[in-house]
Amino acid sequence: MQTRKNESHADTYRKILKVEKMTPERLKTFPGFEEIKEDEAKHVIETLECFCGIIVKHISKKEKNEEP
Repeated sequence: MQTRKNESHADTYRKILKVEKMTPERLKTFPGFEEIKEDEAKHVIETLECFCGIIVKHISKKEKNEEP
């Protein structure tokens, strides 16, 4: 069972790496961000990247603590 879980995480990681990097132009395609200014868009993207890093570290620590 542990092998399937690890394969699932590896698949998810590969998918994340293939995702198109967020740009101000791409951000503007999302509802609520259509009229955002370039500098504000860059700040939003930087903030999201920071939050994502925190989440990944948190999940990694949680999974490490749950291993038998």
